[in-house]
Amino acid sequence: MKDSLSVVSILLVIFYMGWFMWKQRELIQSQNDYIDQLEHDSIIQNILLQQVIQEKENPIYKRII
Repeated sequence: MKDSLSVVSILLVIFYMGWFMWKQRELIQSQNDYIDQLEHDSIIQNILLQQVIQEKENPIYKRII
């Protein structure tokens, strides 16, 4: 009786460890996708910010006051 119970317990532990690792892999992949999106957004915002700064420093036209 102890042997079969031990085998079942070990198989359950292996199954749950595998399931947990699978879920962690999915979580890490979704986090990597989110980080990639944030990096993309950051690059675009940086480019737009540089354009605004450049426009303020060297405007195409100057106001006459």
